[in-house]
Amino acid sequence: MVFIFYAFAILSLAVSAAAVYMTLIQSFPVQWSYYHYFIRKPFTWAVLVAGVIGTLLMSWQIDELPLWTFPPLILMALAVVLAHRMHQENAFKAVDFPAMADEPLKLSLQDNMELAVIECDGVTKAYPLDYVIHHHIINDRFDDRLVALTYCAMCHSIIPFDVTDIGPLFVGSFKNANMIVADKKTKTFFQQASCESVIGKLHPYTLTMIPFQVLTWSEVKKLNPCPKVVRVTKQDFKAFELPVKGLWKKVIANGLTPGLSSKKPG
Repeated sequence: MVFIFYAFAILSLAVSAAAVYMTLIQSFPVQWSYYHYFIRKPFTWAVLVAGVIGTLLMSWQIDELPLWTFPPLILMALAVVLAHRMHQENAFKAVDFPAMADEPLKLSLQDNMELAVIECDGVTKAYPLDYVIHHHIINDRFDDRLVALTYCAMCHSIIPFDVTDIGPLFVGSFKNANMIVADKKTKTFFQQASCESVIGKLHPYTLTMIPFQVLTWSEVKKLNPCPKVVRVTKQDFKAFELPVKGLWKKVIANGLTPGLSSKKPG
């Protein structure tokens, strides 16, 4: 019985952390990440509930609390936490319909900061990239159109998509050194760089790119009229970090490309 408890605890931990190692190891197909998105929470919760019930049943049978079950139960509880917090959807939370600044010229922006400037349906809005990188996706309205501004931190690809027909996007995963985006309604996975669906209810489907510019704040301020700018504070420009603190600096310093094989073609 001890072996069974620890075996399920370790299995639950492996499932909870799979969103990380399946994106870092190229040999794992993106389809695995897709199915993992749906099973990670139910599986880890089921293991924890089963562990608690098993502990209570044993306690009733032997008329005392089996203290040896506590360590594996703690591991099972940790797996539940990791299943919720370690997934890219939660690590890089997409922002839906951010507030625009009433007085953009008074924002805490430096002249050399870069902004993605999008004009759609006669509406022009600007988003500081140092703010977007923390969320990877900003969903916003442009009159009757819905636009998702996507920014992959690893490959620095910036692509706004017209998602009026499918709804807002979120970060679904990460594969081949590029972000996987997904729509909130059907959870279909799309490779950001190619704009093509990978798997899901909408597959096959191609996201529609829309034109945009990357301008410095000094250039944006000269535009007439000045575009709407998302309301940001100094806190929004903190240094970018992965869920594991310090890991991003090591990745950059070592020139690593997570999700791609380190083997050179022969």
